[in-house]
Amino acid sequence: MSGNKFYNSLNNYSSKLSKSQQRHTIDKLDITDTNGFCSDLAIIWLKEQLTHRFYQRTQFPRLAHKNVVDSKRAKKVTGIANIMQKQARQVPGYSGSQQIAILARTLELQSKPLINWKGAEFSTLAGYLKRSSSLGKRQYGALISFSVDDSLHCIAFYYNQGVLTFFDANAGSYLINGKLNETNNVSDFIANYKSVCLPKKWPGAKIGDRLTTTLIHT
Repeated sequence: MSGNKFYNSLNNYSSKLSKSQQRHTIDKLDITDTNGFCSDLAIIWLKEQLTHRFYQRTQFPRLAHKNVVDSKRAKKVTGIANIMQKQARQVPGYSGSQQIAILARTLELQSKPLINWKGAEFSTLAGYLKRSSSLGKRQYGALISFSVDDSLHCIAFYYNQGVLTFFDANAGSYLINGKLNETNNVSDFIANYKSVCLPKKWPGAKIGDRLTTTLIHT
């Protein structure tokens, strides 16, 4: 059921670090309100990267040769995302546009819109990421949202000293090969994700190219 190959081509430009297939895990937990889980899981993943809590067992396991649907950790982190989502919606004045800021505060992270990335598209995203050193941070996270028909999907990048890691709650996390400013792998990775992977995941859907970007940091 869960062994799709939608994202296999990303391995040409990266190394897979973990598996994630939110839809199947959500189904296992019998959660009915599934809107926004991609954002919840992405920001939980960024929290783990930013705080380097690697002395504890990761919430996003590699699961090599194993089915993510049967992973207890995958179910547990999805349950945490469900609780976060419910708590966020109870915050006075909650709206979709405030969701990321509320989720960040919940996890004791900071967020701000990347104004200087306004107008970013998939085709230019690698260039924005390569100019990331101008943010003056050794490490940071970026949440990227885009439209899928009438809905939205959220993905994440984690930047650490010139190296990028990518996360999609439908696919998992990937360490992109090479240093950010020394290789075209970032551009190729993003182009493959947009033009190859997403059409397989959502056949016939209109994938928006304009991106909403948010900086996430400690």
